[in-house]
Amino acid sequence: MRKFYILVTLFAALILVMTCGCVSVNTTSTTTAASTTASITTTSANPPYDEAEVTPGGWRYRADFTQYNLPRVQQDDVIIGVVPNRCEIIYRSNISTPAGETRTNIFFITLLDVSNIAPSTSVTPIQANLTAVNLPAGLIFTSDGEGTESDPWRSCQVLTHIQIDKSLKPGGYSFQFDVNINGIDYGRIPCAIEIVQ
Repeated sequence: MRKFYILVTLFAALILVMTCGCVSVNTTSTTTAASTTASITTTSANPPYDEAEVTPGGWRYRADFTQYNLPRVQQDDVIIGVVPNRCEIIYRSNISTPAGETRTNIFFITLLDVSNIAPSTSVTPIQANLTAVNLPAGLIFTSDGEGTESDPWRSCQVLTHIQIDKSLKPGGYSFQFDVNINGIDYGRIPCAIEIVQ
């Protein structure tokens, strides 16, 4: 009986470490947008609700974890492309923020015309590339690369950041993301940044 209690205690401790020990991500990335090179490092004593955290299942928003008691990140679900090259993308198409902030946008991408049954041969993860198109001055887009889902031959995640210059005036700023997967252009999806006071 004593062994049983020790085992249960060890199991509970392991679960606690796994759920509370999520690694906070400090991102450093460099990209070129509107002839500007930016290096973004996000660190804070009170990280924002949309900060990305690494989990066994890939990237998740900080607000996805109930222990933080934060408002959920609003996301949209779109389908783009044509058969046999359609994909579903879950992402933030509208982001409201004060100027001078960096917002995280995680793109969850799934190829719809690829079987959800694992191929019998070796698995080649999909390669997704997002390019910001018509990005207004004062916004800098960076991508920290891909994360994998449980079915990497048909889905992935792309972690991105949008840095908002503190000089931007309140109002709406729109642009698009061009989506390229495995060398195929799937089209564009919209994004809007609403600068609030």
